[in-house]
This record gives sequence, structure tokens and C-alpha cells, in this order.
Amino acid sequence: MATSGRGSGVVGYNVQVAVETDNHLIVTHEVTTSGSDRSQLARIGKAAKAVMRTDALEAVADRGYFNSPEILECHEAGITVTLPKPMTSGAKSEGRFGKQDFVYLPHEDVYRCPASERLKYRYSNEEDGKELRRYWTTACPTCPLKSKCTTGPERRITRWEYEQVLEAVQQRLDANPNAMRQRRDLRSIRSQSAEYRASSTCQARIPASPNDGRSCQNRSYRMSSLTGRRAGRAGASAG
Repeated sequence: MATSGRGSGVVGYNVQVAVETDNHLIVTHEVTTSGSDRSQLARIGKAAKAVMRTDALEAVADRGYFNSPEILECHEAGITVTLPKPMTSGAKSEGRFGKQDFVYLPHEDVYRCPASERLKYRYSNEEDGKELRRYWTTACPTCPLKSKCTTGPERRITRWEYEQVLEAVQQRLDANPNAMRQRRDLRSIRSQSAEYRASSTCQARIPASPNDGRSCQNRSYRMSSLTGRRAGRAGASAG
């Protein structure tokens, strides 16, 4: 049940559905009462992987499913995820450099800023159960690009201890920009059979047979939100 600040709410269901790419057949589904998709990626991914009986799975989802711990859980379960990161940077929206403009140099454990300065590691702390590393440089006060970078004394960059997993997600998206278009095409096909409030598509690649790793066929699954008991049943049985 989704609630508002006044305590009122709307009873509904969030139906997560996995659909293969070739024939658009439902692989697995789950009905939840969660109003958000951010905690659904690993659960439905693992369920689809089990049904497909494959050791490895490739998934594509929309930005509504972006959740660092969920992506890490998929990674550890052998599910390779591709999805865009929500653009929540206040600096970027205000015309300043975003985190993506800072390049991490793993061999030095530093970030290189747009002015080519090195942001060194300073300390670590834990927030929301995640170990975060903090980086900055003392060169900011005299930097000619400071007004384009930060309004504070210096620009600080935060790095999650598993940030390399998120970086690999972005690299896959950059290497295959058509992945999101395929997801949208599948959503259009599936929405002809039911009324959906929100949806995403995931793509899976599995061996042609459980013991044959020579060739792969593309499959996909989508995650959808429907409202109401009747709609939930319709979505769970559609396809």
C-alpha cells in the first residue's frame, strides 16, 4: 500500500515479471506490495536464472531499478546487469562538474579532476551499511575551474568499496547503447496485452542447452507495476 504524508493510501500490487526475448513468454513472476522497484532486481533476477537453469545471466533494466546493493547481489549471483544510473547530481544540474567528470586511477587509488589534479584518499566511513572512501585535493582554493566544480572549500569525491561493480555496469551500457532501446521495444510489445503503470525489461543470455556453451540465445524479462487485485492477476497470467 502506497501512503501519503496525510496517512491516506492506495491498495495495489507491484508485479515483477520475467519475459524471454525471442517468444515474449513469461519465465517467472512475483507479486509484491512494495511501491518501489529499487529492491526487486536481485530477487527476480535470481528467480529467472533458476528457471532458465543457467550459470550466467545478462540482464538489462531501466534506471528505476538502480540500487547499489542490489547490483552487487546480482554480480555475486552470476547475473551481469546493464542499466542506467539516475542523474541525481545537484552539481551537474546546476552546471558544475559531476562525479562522472572525475576519472578514477586504480593503480594510484586517486581521482583525476577536470583540472588534472589528483584527489587523494583521506578517510573511510560507513553510511547506510556501505563502506565509503573519501577523496579530495588541497589545490581547490587556487584552481581556475573551482567555480565550475564546487561552492565549498574543496570538491570531495565518494567511492563505495564495490564501486568497480557499478563502473562495469556503466561500461557495458556505453558499449551497448541499443540495450535500452531493445528494452523499450519489448515493453511496447508486452503492453498490448495489459495496462501497465510502469515497466522495465531485462535481457538474458543462456547456453542453447544446459550442457552446451557453444552458442547463446537472447532472452529477456520485464518487471511491471500494476494496480489492484484484478490487475495483478491479469498481469501475472498475461503472455
